[in-house]
Amino acid sequence: MNSWTCFVAVAVASLVLAGVEGSPADDLGELLKRFPGEYGNYMQWESDVEKNVSQADAHANLHSIFYGPVPLPNFGEHMFYVQQYLNGVPTDIYRQRLYSFASDAATGEIILSFYDFKNASKYVDSQKDPSKLKGLTLNDTTPVTKDCDVHIHRSADGIFRGQTTSACVVVDHNTGTKILIKDNNEFGPNYVSIHERGYDSKTGAKIFGTATPDVLNRTRAARLFTGYVALEPTQGHYGLMSNISIWDVGQIIPVVTDKGVKTKFAVELAYCTYPNGDHVLKVAIHEEGFTNDGLIVPVAYSWSQEDATQIGINLRYIQAGFSLVSENEQK
Repeated sequence: MNSWTCFVAVAVASLVLAGVEGSPADDLGELLKRFPGEYGNYMQWESDVEKNVSQADAHANLHSIFYGPVPLPNFGEHMFYVQQYLNGVPTDIYRQRLYSFASDAATGEIILSFYDFKNASKYVDSQKDPSKLKGLTLNDTTPVTKDCDVHIHRSADGIFRGQTTSACVVVDHNTGTKILIKDNNEFGPNYVSIHERGYDSKTGAKIFGTATPDVLNRTRAARLFTGYVALEPTQGHYGLMSNISIWDVGQIIPVVTDKGVKTKFAVELAYCTYPNGDHVLKVAIHEEGFTNDGLIVPVAYSWSQEDATQIGINLRYIQAGFSLVSENEQK
């Protein structure tokens, strides 16, 4: 996208604060004001795709929702519901958790601890319907071992950073392997950064994790659009893919005609922003094998204003058009 950076439809990072260092309780209050929201690393993911970064080092397309605080007296005072998904598809959920923040006056740290749901599907989209969390008890969750708490402190430069300790070891239930988890985080006013890696606790061999952190920028909630793609792949031969549903968080959908014919094209919809903070809605056409100056980029794309409810593109041999689906229509 050259000078464009795109946010699509967001986990954990550095908080730059003005003024002198405060008490742990004051710092926690400031952190909690900045933390809630939705974050995505579309810019980072797109850059990796363009540069054809190896699978081992490439970042996934992540979107994180941090909702709260939510009143859960059985757990703690500062609780947040967390839902994270992949590939610009809100239903492609890879993690749901509760986050608990607390200040430790003795160490001067902020402690972030976690709870997993025993029946996670029951609480999907609690950020939209918080009543799903009403009456939640400790028996409905499994606390993540305290050895894996994230210890957050404010550095001399005014930035909040957190990490796990060397005691964070979990067991892979499939292989029985003990995995040492190293997790470094930063919480910022408009981004969160997460660097989670896993190592064999005996050999030290890396099991998962990229060389650099996932950096998720503050964005907005995903919006659903519906529309079509019409194409003329060869002169005089036409195809139509109708009734497409696509989310504006960087979802990419391969173009397969209504007659079941697979094509070399794919369509993408993404919420984007200039480096100066201006926002647009983008629709892009991808073609298998297409490159420009050695970069894997779309064949073409067009933009509209960020709150657009309709968007389209026409390249003569392929065209696409999409309209926003209202929340009432989604129900």
